[in-house]
Amino acid sequence: MNMKDISSAPRHYEIIKAVIARSSLPTGRQARQSYNIMLKNKSGFTLLITILIVGAVVLAIASTLFLMSVGAAKNIAVAEASARAGAMADACAEEALEKIRESTTFIGYGTLSLGGESCGYLVTGLGGQNRRVVASSTVSDVVRKVKITVDTINPLINVTSWQEVINL
Repeated sequence: MNMKDISSAPRHYEIIKAVIARSSLPTGRQARQSYNIMLKNKSGFTLLITILIVGAVVLAIASTLFLMSVGAAKNIAVAEASARAGAMADACAEEALEKIRESTTFIGYGTLSLGGESCGYLVTGLGGQNRRVVASSTVSDVVRKVKITVDTINPLINVTSWQEVINL
């Protein structure tokens, strides 16, 4: 080593120290503190993302369950309305058969009201003792219709067909 290198050593040390002092990089204790803060921020960020993902999954499950329950409630309401409409249509058909029993020449129409619901019926002659009875009831937009065919009125009414129909 020559003399020039030895005399410049403190000077290089001072330059390096000045560069480090001016740089924004932390050293020693500051570096450890910065690293610990970054770790805390990283774990906080991870926790936040985890909470958001779990929240989204819970929200999706809750929404699905809510929509399924609304759909089930609508299905139940339609099924109940359909059962009431069917019962009313059958009641009207029975009323029409009673009218035929009371008067063997009866041909016409009528209505029946029971429990806040109503229905209508039409009796048409098909020649001789043959009759056709069509009864219909509508409950909450659900329509049920029955068609009955009668071939004998006297001495007893003989029903040859009783069927639910969609359209006549």
